[in-house]
This record gives sequence, C-alpha cells and structure tokens, in this order.
Amino acid sequence: MTDFGRALITSAAGADRSRATSLQPPAMPTYNHENFFTLSFDISLASHQFQRICLQLLFNHVKVRRVGELRKLQGQCLLNDTFAACIRTLDITDMFGFEADYELLSQILPHLCNLLCLLMLDQIHATSKLFQAIQCHPSATIAISSFWNLPQGLSDHSDLWKIIVRALHIYGNEGYSSNYYFDQLRDCGMQIKWVAIDQPGFLKEPFGMIRFSGLVELQLRMKSSPVDFASFNEFSCAHPHLQKICFADFDHSYFREQSNLMFMEPFLDVLARDGLAAATRIRGFAVTRNTSISNALSHWNVTSLFLTIAESSEQVLQLASLLYPEISILTIVHAPCTVIEFGIDEPWQDPSIVEAYEGPMIGPVATEFAMNWCISRIATVVPSIEAFYIKEEGYDGPNLTGRSHRATLFLSISLHSQGIQVGVQAQDRLQ
Repeated sequence: MTDFGRALITSAAGADRSRATSLQPPAMPTYNHENFFTLSFDISLASHQFQRICLQLLFNHVKVRRVGELRKLQGQCLLNDTFAACIRTLDITDMFGFEADYELLSQILPHLCNLLCLLMLDQIHATSKLFQAIQCHPSATIAISSFWNLPQGLSDHSDLWKIIVRALHIYGNEGYSSNYYFDQLRDCGMQIKWVAIDQPGFLKEPFGMIRFSGLVELQLRMKSSPVDFASFNEFSCAHPHLQKICFADFDHSYFREQSNLMFMEPFLDVLARDGLAAATRIRGFAVTRNTSISNALSHWNVTSLFLTIAESSEQVLQLASLLYPEISILTIVHAPCTVIEFGIDEPWQDPSIVEAYEGPMIGPVATEFAMNWCISRIATVVPSIEAFYIKEEGYDGPNLTGRSHRATLFLSISLHSQGIQVGVQAQDRLQ
C-alpha cells in the first residue's frame, strides 16, 4: 500500500476523534521570503503522487533575480535532483554580465536536465563555457533570449544547432561592422527566430546572400545607405520559415529618396499622380506571405502600413485601402496638427449638438465630440475597421478648453478573409 493510501485510512480511523475538536483546515505551503527557492511544507512530502503533481507545477518556471539568487538556485539543485528536474524554463533578470556569473550559470545547467528555455531579460554576454554547457545539455533544443556578443573561436563548436535565439540585433553602421556575427552564425548553425538589422546597406554581403537558420521574422531599419533588393526572391526562397519582413525608415527620408522602393511603388506612383506625394510620407511597412514554398513577389502582401499625412488624408486612406486590401495594421501620425483637416471652425462643433449638451464644453467633452466626428469619417473611408481604441495622453484641468485635453485614437482593422480583430493601431491626436 502506498503512503498516500495509508494516509487516507488513518484519516478515516480518526474521524470520531475529529468530531470532538474543531475542524482545522489543512496546513498550506508557506513561502519563505528570505530565501527565494525555499518552500516549507507542513504536509508530508512522503506521497510520491503529491511530488509528481505539485512540484512540477510549482517549479516549471523559475525566475531568478540577480546573481545572489542564482547561487541559491545552485544550492537547491545540488541538494534536490527532483526539484532541478522540474524546471523547464529558467528566467534570469538583473545579471551584470561578469564572466564569473555566466560560469556559475554553466555549472547549474547540467543539473537542469529537462530545461527547454533559458530567458534572460538582459542580453547574454556569451562565453565559451556557457556554450559548451548548452552543447552538452541533454535537451534537444534550448531557447535563449538574445546575445550581446559571441565568443571568439565559436566556429570550433559547429554543432550549436540546438540553440534557438529568439532575437538578434545586428548593426551595419558605417564605422562599426558586425559582419563577424554572420561568419559565426553560419559556422555554428544557430537558429535565429527574429533578426533586426540597422542600416543593412553597410553590410559586406548583398541582401540576397544573407542566411539565418530558422528565421521567422526580419526587421530592416533603413537609414542613408540604399539596399539592393534585386535578389529578394532568392533570399525569401532560402528562408522557408520566414513569415514577415518589416521595413522601417529611421532616417525619416529613406523611403522618400528611394526611386525603386519594393512593394510601395504602386502607392507612390498614385500619390505622385494625384499630387499627394508631398503631403504623405511612408515611415514603415510590413509584408507577409501566404505560403513558404514560393519565392514569387506576388505571394507577399503588404499587411502593415505606417504613414505620416499632412493633408488630404481622406483621399490617401482610400488609396491605401484600395491598393493594399490585406492591411491588418494601419498606423497614422498627423503632421503638423491633425490627420483629418478639421479646419478653423472645427466641424464637430455642430451648434445643435453643442446646445443639446447641458453643461460647459470642458476639455474632455470637446475631445469626445472631436473623436466621434473623426471616427465616423475614418470608418467611412476604411470600411474594414472594426474597433477604435482611445488612450488619454494629457488633461490640464476641468475648466480649460478642448485644446488642453489630448487623446490618442487607435484603430483596429481586421482581415476580411479571417474575420479576426487585430489589436493596435493607427493613432490620431485630438487636441
């Protein structure tokens, strides 16, 4: 008979005695704040069933803050193999990046035999010992947040395919070359899920020759140096898991100065034809593809668009909606004052509406009238909008006018084919 069964029999035999005394609730686990990883139980841990069920739930995800608690974790793992085997995700924050700290982490990893994910809010200053510990770990793959650097001589460890890097930031700035990353990543075979490249035009390799194993999303942050996308098809075909590419204009002039802007050419041509090019600036966009087995440009669709509009916003929105019907996220920033031209008289200040309102037209009320008017106009132009989100940015007092109250208007646009709501976005300040 198991210990759990004996406990049940003992409990039943003492039922008569329990009636004579007040019923006491079973003692629950207590948390010791002085030691992050010490739990004291009044309930007997002799039951293997309790251990198998509760311990795995309690310690599936362990969060460690600072190096001191990392040492406590090491002590707990040395004392209790069952505890160490329960940890599937290790989340470490506030690491200072000293080599001794990562050596301590390297000593802990062999005890975490079931570890699947290593999360570090601060990017890892990788060391050879840490990579060696990961390489020898029994798990098939281990996910790591990101790296600040990669150790010298990493090519000697060419079988680091089990490491899945969630995010990697590469700088292609002139005067600072991170091409060493590419050589190492090619040699060691790490899988990179998300990559952001600053100024990809300064990288020594053409865009079509860049390779990342397991790449799912790529963000290209453009500045001054142009990027040759002639080999875009080759790049997309070489990354079958790639689902999304984001293009961001960090220089606020890159997309305006480029004459051959992939995916945006039809939009720019129409804006120039209708005399709207000077009033509209593309600040970013994203493309996704329907299938990963094709490298044709026609299978990539613009699903996100970030615009700055100075005037004729209604016409610009109509053109964007017509040319890119698959847009799920639309972000709009006004320049210099509003997305939709309110004019001097503020058209939402309809006399009949204002008179029907009992009370002074204080800031929040005036802003609400403005938002209602703006929402109706935008929803008419872009019929795929399903929701608007309002965020209050500032309020100077109840006795001031509507221009002292600021709010941000968020639009949510859904794909017609899927009928799902996408959170975030288009913002319009009403003040």
